[in-house]
Amino acid sequence: MIHSDRDRYGFKKANHFVSEQEYNNWWKDYSPYLSRRKKKWEKFMAKNGFQTSRDNPPTRFPARSEDMKRYVRKGIPAEWRGNAWFYFTNGPAKLKDNIGVYDKLVEETMTMINENTEAIEKDLHRTFPENIHFNDVTKTASDGTTYEEESSLLNTLRRVLKCFSKYRPSIGYCQSLNFIAGLLLIFLDEEKAFWMLVIITERYLPGIHDFNLEGVNVHQGVLMLCVRQYLPEIWPYINEQDERKGTILNGFRHGSKDDNSFLYDLPPLSFCTTSWFMSIFVGVLPIETTLRAWDCLFYEDSKSIFQVSLTIFKQAEPQILELINASRGMSADDGFLSAELFQIIQNFPKKVLDANTLMEDCFKYSDFGKLSQEEIMNCKKYVVESRTRYNELIKRRSAVGLNENDRRELVKGAVVIENKKVGLKSLNWNGKLNNRMRKIQHKLR
Repeated sequence: MIHSDRDRYGFKKANHFVSEQEYNNWWKDYSPYLSRRKKKWEKFMAKNGFQTSRDNPPTRFPARSEDMKRYVRKGIPAEWRGNAWFYFTNGPAKLKDNIGVYDKLVEETMTMINENTEAIEKDLHRTFPENIHFNDVTKTASDGTTYEEESSLLNTLRRVLKCFSKYRPSIGYCQSLNFIAGLLLIFLDEEKAFWMLVIITERYLPGIHDFNLEGVNVHQGVLMLCVRQYLPEIWPYINEQDERKGTILNGFRHGSKDDNSFLYDLPPLSFCTTSWFMSIFVGVLPIETTLRAWDCLFYEDSKSIFQVSLTIFKQAEPQILELINASRGMSADDGFLSAELFQIIQNFPKKVLDANTLMEDCFKYSDFGKLSQEEIMNCKKYVVESRTRYNELIKRRSAVGLNENDRRELVKGAVVIENKKVGLKSLNWNGKLNNRMRKIQHKLR
């Protein structure tokens, strides 16, 4: 693979953020790591009574345990990945309870034409154009002329998305579902990929792809709560507020520490992090890093999205602080800091090729790995309540508009509550992480 311009999944190695040489240099170290991990996985499976072979990837895996979690966090063997994801998410039971449903949906949607199918057609050829498996195939006719034939995987993706739009009408079709389904199809057969997409939208990303996208805003609010709690140095600069709602510190506006208005008036940087949830890092992180994040997600639940997101922010923190220091004394009105900060959060993750470093920083060198699903769910409940309260107030004031007194009333009702009530615990930092951050910055520049 080192002599090819594509990775083992068919994606081009090089892009605007990672060169082919950088990829090959990383792969030289990562490939032996994968071989070692595969052998350890085989021994681990055998120890737990599961036999494996080259031609028959396992379809069942050991019971959940601390050892199993550690193995997943270090990466599932690529050839086992699809079966592992399906098993961890209880896919076999879903399939058993819905025998024949997918075949019926395929038949019902074969000639279906509506606004969802039109949107699917528009996005279909935008799905992984850099991946060879999603590219149309050039063929030669008997008379010697050439013609383009649609990729079989694209045709499969069309069926999955059309069936999903009918099965889940509250969503229909939403941009980013094509990327999630497309990546699933690289590792799973058609029917299993369909049910995985259903499971993801039901269990792991509820509301994220609904028509009003309120679920995205709720999850963004939870992420902002996490950033405020665990990354206090950069939080004031991420939580950019306008002059009516905040104060000005070092030439940059932000809300006061007792102001939770960012939960219903999301910071501008949320435009960057929206795709972190909607596509589960597809197109945000390099593909291998994305797959490692998915391993954790499907084994550990949606908290993994927040753990990985916090680690991205933490790895970018030195670059953010350097920018802040360079901008001191500048006028807040020139928008320099805001624009540059947006670029960092937009582009930094695309350079995180070293999946091992990201996972180690998340689970070994920090306490992000201790963030529990219960804490995330408590935060989610708190954000939903805050946004509901805000929307109700807006409705009551809609006749006259929301004036400054109304805003103060709202903020007073949404004052920061003790962390234990919001749902987040304090995390203790391992000092080794900051040293690693400095090394990462040198690698990514």
